[in-house]
Amino acid sequence: MTQTTEPQVSWSQDKMVEILLNEPDDFLKVRETLTRIGVASRKEKKLYQSCHILHKQGKYFIVHFKELFALDGKYANITINDVQRRNRITRLLADWGLISVVKEDSIMDIAPLNQIKVLPYRDKNDWSLEQKYNIGTKKQYYRTTCKQCINTPLKRIDNLDPKVCNKCGVSKPLAEYHYEKGRDRYRGECRQCRSNWRNAHRPKIAERLNAKSRNRWANEPGYAEKQRETNKKSREKHKDRRNAEKRELYANDLEYRENLLQERRDLWANNSEYKERCKERNKLYHQEHKEELSIKKQKYAEENKDKIRERQKKYREENPEHMKKLRKAQYEKHQEKLVEEQKRIRYERRQYLREYLGGKCVRCGATEKLDFDHIIPADKSYTIGSNITCFSLEELILEVDKCQLLCRPCHIQKGRESGDFTGPKGLPEEVKAKRIRR
Repeated sequence: MTQTTEPQVSWSQDKMVEILLNEPDDFLKVRETLTRIGVASRKEKKLYQSCHILHKQGKYFIVHFKELFALDGKYANITINDVQRRNRITRLLADWGLISVVKEDSIMDIAPLNQIKVLPYRDKNDWSLEQKYNIGTKKQYYRTTCKQCINTPLKRIDNLDPKVCNKCGVSKPLAEYHYEKGRDRYRGECRQCRSNWRNAHRPKIAERLNAKSRNRWANEPGYAEKQRETNKKSREKHKDRRNAEKRELYANDLEYRENLLQERRDLWANNSEYKERCKERNKLYHQEHKEELSIKKQKYAEENKDKIRERQKKYREENPEHMKKLRKAQYEKHQEKLVEEQKRIRYERRQYLREYLGGKCVRCGATEKLDFDHIIPADKSYTIGSNITCFSLEELILEVDKCQLLCRPCHIQKGRESGDFTGPKGLPEEVKAKRIRR
């Protein structure tokens, strides 16, 4: 009888089957399920686990136990049938919804289902589950410390064997002393005496520590970056507390407030980098709190109308040249819009005033091409049509009360009859002085 040899495969790490877990807790579920899938010996009631779940560098893989031997650098005769059984087991796990396969093409070649045994969980205790590879097996060695020393270290007997402080001479329990881990002993002075000494020598200690820190900051590689990161974390951790303290100090201490404001004014005037940084920060803050600031601004404007009006008036009086330039710039910027607005106002006012006088010619009853005719020419202060946007509506109504509506032909005829029609006239000087641009 000739013995058949299964063909082996050329294996490498990139041929392992990568998977994804639906939930982080599914790792334990998959690991337990794989202990019940493999090759069975029904006579001995033994089940030899075929595959394991491997967590490597943040990724998860379903691997045959021979692949684990290969990863350890040991000899492993991985056959095509081993790969097929691995693929079949991976497919079962995916069908059960425990995992998702990253590359479906990697498990296309699968073994028949009758080549593996899936043991139900209820029959687990009736079978002997065997593993040919143990993941995470710890090395066995003896510790250098005996069990008695491990179980009863010096630091744990806090309230036993009171110790006399070499500063105050008072007998105190060991809990009142600092434990020096490097020397494996308690300090000679108690916590209170140690604290009193540090408070008394704090300026000297601070000077020494600051000098040491400056030296390390300047000369030790990587120390500056480490300290910056530490300081940043500390600021983030105590941000709320420090801001609350600063707000309270700003609100209650007038001298602190004035000094802080003057310092910031000087920085704004002399430090261009600080100025640009503040502008960027303010811009970002306004973008993030746009609605909140709008409501706050509107509320302030409603509560302080007179104050704002007086402030604006004072500024206009003190800065006439600036206001002139500002108006000119605004007009140039919005010229087309302003022209259209003037046309609209002129049309609406003309229509309103015509309706105010009846909307038709008093002679022929025409409703088109109507002019405002002063009944008594001597009472005319200005021409309504050419100055309809120069005065307020109330002032225009006072002038319209002196007029009547005439169509263009009737208006020309009346002028010829009276002999005083000479066309449009300019404004008197006293009227020009009263003109209000709207």
